[in-house]
Amino acid sequence: MKPLTLSLMPILAVLAGGCDSPADPSPHPSARPAFARSDNAAVHQVTGGGELDVAALIPGADKETYGFSAIVDGAGNARGDMAINFSDTAPFHLDVTCLSVNGHDAWIGGVVTQTHDEQAIPVGLEMWVRVRDNGDAASDAPDQMSFFRFAPASFCALQRPAPLAFSWLHGNISVK
Repeated sequence: MKPLTLSLMPILAVLAGGCDSPADPSPHPSARPAFARSDNAAVHQVTGGGELDVAALIPGADKETYGFSAIVDGAGNARGDMAINFSDTAPFHLDVTCLSVNGHDAWIGGVVTQTHDEQAIPVGLEMWVRVRDNGDAASDAPDQMSFFRFAPASFCALQRPAPLAFSWLHGNISVK
């Protein structure tokens, strides 16, 4: 007498073969091309943190510190945050609403959501900034950042020229 498992093998093979038929409108996830992404998957990510050499451009100015993380997905939705401490104002926080990337350059826009000095940097103020990732090797030039532009955060999508006036003293910018 044959074992029962051998007699079921042809039936299982027929049933398994039916799952891969061309009429099946939803292929198994592993059958998707490797380049397929969902709309909410990150397309670009920009992170950074450190100090800027402001005194090189503005004599007597203190160092400024920054920390940020921003992503934009396949549907064009940007999110993230920035913590900023200008040398001449109190610290404040931005919610990222715009991110645009071109090579090693990124434009980040956002809206102030927290501030320690409402007169200098009011909640609701929109601004954008350009950053450049010059690499991570010791021989690479320092990463750079422009002045903040006080304009609608959505302007970051225009990738307007903004001179990269400041070099990072300590820290790193990563544009992916």
